[in-house]
Amino acid sequence: MNHKLILTADDFGVYDEIDNAIISAIQQKRLTAVSVIVTFQGWEQRVEKLLELRQSYDFGIGLHFCITAGKPLVAPPNSPLRHEIQADYFQLVQNYNFKGINKQDIAEELEAQILALKNVLKDEPIDHLNNHHNIVYAIPEFFDGFLEMAHKYMTPIRSPMSWYRKFKGIQQLPDYEGGELLSPTMKRGIKIGMWRKLAQQSYGNLLIRMHKANKLSVRYSDVLCEYVYGQTHPTNNKGKSVITHALYQFIDQGMRKSLVDSKENKDPIPVDYTGIHYANENTIEKAKKGRRQKFPDVIRDYGEKRYTKEFSMELIFHLAEPSADYTKMPEMHGMRLDFVPYRQGEFKALTDLNLEYYIDLMQLQLIPYQRL
Repeated sequence: MNHKLILTADDFGVYDEIDNAIISAIQQKRLTAVSVIVTFQGWEQRVEKLLELRQSYDFGIGLHFCITAGKPLVAPPNSPLRHEIQADYFQLVQNYNFKGINKQDIAEELEAQILALKNVLKDEPIDHLNNHHNIVYAIPEFFDGFLEMAHKYMTPIRSPMSWYRKFKGIQQLPDYEGGELLSPTMKRGIKIGMWRKLAQQSYGNLLIRMHKANKLSVRYSDVLCEYVYGQTHPTNNKGKSVITHALYQFIDQGMRKSLVDSKENKDPIPVDYTGIHYANENTIEKAKKGRRQKFPDVIRDYGEKRYTKEFSMELIFHLAEPSADYTKMPEMHGMRLDFVPYRQGEFKALTDLNLEYYIDLMQLQLIPYQRL
């Protein structure tokens, strides 16, 4: 059994403080993929540093498609993608009205960003496509344009099957700050105005996106764990516990019994750590009971996991180096500086983790997207 694990850091290419943390994590073999933003000046020189690292370390370089920070590459002057006052820049995510933006607008800007990155990577393939602020999930047309380009350039995408909230079968997740019901990811979405599009995160819409990706043979991991986000406050860093919790979702009944019986195991295994298996079965059931349509492709693909019992998961990280002082960092259009302390917490949680122990314990294979 070889479960596949992708460890991705987003937002490379904007700040030294973020890039240096990502480079350090690569050197500590804590990342398998890096997502690059190409809408800020000087990103090309930053990517050259990654290409140098590729000579010594195994990781993929992908595109963090962005239409909410930095400057458009090809959007025409009157495009609704542009800021209404600072027209050289993208519209800020909290101000998007989504009117007048169509699939073609997304596809054209995405293709320009893909080609820009390909030009710098040269013979290196683009490892993956994902997107800043999850903006392509806001309306179906956005995702359709995004998916068409992923298909055209035969590039894997971040999994639509997101664990951004608590599933019934995902137990023992450290409580959100203050015992609040909403995850930090959802709270952030509400704060920046994406509450208007929360319906797009329903299980039914996740299945629709998976179905569309399957039709175009676009690859993605079985599940996405993004609930490290917001769990790393400097005075209450739960990051390591959250990462550990995510990894323990790989445990099956047989593995749990051997761990519980092992005298060498110092980390008790709760009886209800079967999240990825539960999510798999839950996804099959939801696909069978779809109100508007059925999803035979999802049922088939996830049904095969019952027999192979080999799952793939992506964990996302937002990092910053420990010495970073966000009060002295320059303002960049669309980038949030007050989140830097949380980024530093994620860096500490990731680099403090005894990842090698879990690789051996869970029989994990660390991969970039292209090896899905």
